[in-house]
Amino acid sequence: MASSRTWRYRVFPSFHGPDIRKTFLTHLRKQFNSNGITMFDDQGIERSKFIASELIRAIIESRISIVILSKNYGSSSWCLNELVEILECKNIVMPIFFQVVHPISCAGKTKEEEQRWSQALTDVANIAGLHLLNWENEADMIEKIAKDISDKLNATPSRDFDGMVGLEVHIRELSSLLNLDCDQVMMVGICGPAGIGKTTIARALERRLSSNFQRSCFMENIRGSLNLGFDEYGLKLHLQERLLSKILNQKSMGVYHLGAIKDWLYDQKTTWFGSESRIIVTTEDKELLEQHGINNIYHVDFPSRDKALTIFCRYAFRQNSPPDGLIELAESVTELCGNLPLGLRIIGSSLRGKNKEEWETGVLRVGYDSSHEKEQTLFLHIAVFFNYKDPHLVMAMLADSNLDGSRIVSGISFDISRIGELSLSERAFKRMRHLQFLSVFKLGYDGKDRVHLPENMEFPPRLRLLQWKGYPRRSLCPTFHLEYLVELDMERSLLEKLWEGTQPLTNLKKMSLLCSWYLKEFPDLSNATKLERLNLSACENLVELPSSFGNLHKLKKR
Repeated sequence: MASSRTWRYRVFPSFHGPDIRKTFLTHLRKQFNSNGITMFDDQGIERSKFIASELIRAIIESRISIVILSKNYGSSSWCLNELVEILECKNIVMPIFFQVVHPISCAGKTKEEEQRWSQALTDVANIAGLHLLNWENEADMIEKIAKDISDKLNATPSRDFDGMVGLEVHIRELSSLLNLDCDQVMMVGICGPAGIGKTTIARALERRLSSNFQRSCFMENIRGSLNLGFDEYGLKLHLQERLLSKILNQKSMGVYHLGAIKDWLYDQKTTWFGSESRIIVTTEDKELLEQHGINNIYHVDFPSRDKALTIFCRYAFRQNSPPDGLIELAESVTELCGNLPLGLRIIGSSLRGKNKEEWETGVLRVGYDSSHEKEQTLFLHIAVFFNYKDPHLVMAMLADSNLDGSRIVSGISFDISRIGELSLSERAFKRMRHLQFLSVFKLGYDGKDRVHLPENMEFPPRLRLLQWKGYPRRSLCPTFHLEYLVELDMERSLLEKLWEGTQPLTNLKKMSLLCSWYLKEFPDLSNATKLERLNLSACENLVELPSSFGNLHKLKKR
């Protein structure tokens, strides 16, 4: 069966060299290279009356054969033998009639040869192809050839995403939002938490729909470009270079101004942005999409309990349901993963092939030992700092946190209920510039202050989590850095106020000052536009809230 072959080349060209090698063929090869279509190159193979074994192998290992019938094609025994091999191979054949003389005559040494060649020419003439006489110029004809080849190559549907639970529903909903029949520009956003499958869905959609467009590309890890040291202008130039290089299939494109894409793609369907273009953007931040005028938004929800179990079983057992004896364990693991597809895939893969005893002696232990070092580091941080926390909050906390297994201290969890007294100096955290998670707590509450802090205590500059139960001072340090903070938990603190003025709180999602009885004034939260949860229960001395509360549109729980 042709579908079971391994294709070494996408296209094999059969042609008469003296007729077209230095003219038509060079233009065709250049267009194919631009479209990312690999074509066999016969340079270096010695020509004779008999077709070389290298050519026979190339024909067999090519997905499509193009037969370019030129003026002297029929006079070459080499070309005619090549044509016979192509037709016997039963690959896809596309004839191109280029300045051909009708009828094509062939003369062999024997009648048997003449019959074989004549039959081959008759057979290829009966295949629908392209005739140069029907085109005003070669350039348009070559562009059409490349388009037809691309369509034929994409005719076999990709199986890369076979078995992805719920994919067809996502594709159907997104295809409706894209409205492919509309000739206007359409921009669609795919929104949802990290690990939910946004990138996978977008990649599958691009693979499915790319044949409808003259050019297409998939750009991933845009966020990673932020860490390359560019300023805002340089970053935009860099991203345009990446986009152009992918669309035009060039290794590197020089972009020297921000209007380059419009100049390069002026006559393409992908013009920045021309009619019929479709742009798909994935992000965790729905507000970001709305700020850029993208109102057609598809939200990827967590899979149902049944679908989550199916996802887990696909990776753990290579089947849709758990085998007898492991049903309860499989359901427990699915629940522990919070129905997050990425977690289900990682844990499921790590448990594949394990016996029942290994499952029963510790699902988490097996999952941890089978994980890569980075995954183990992530597991430890979740276990120590984020156990039982909301998954959305944890994802925001760990996004771009650059955790590793190095000796750099990234988090401290400190139970002060087991110590007598502890006095910290102003510079206690001076050398912990990479500290991101700080949790100070005590099991039970006895009202005793066990930790003494100086007035100008310096906290690490990149804290994402600050959890200090029973914080012993009346305010936070004036130099406290807040721009990275995702959660601030100061329950049962002695705080009277937090900080002065308006602070950069663009990442803050959760804030709790439960039972902070001494709190008298609350800070301006104008920049805390992502704040979702705020707990001020039992803050008995807090009698007024700032007007900035009216800007907290994402606040769900107070």
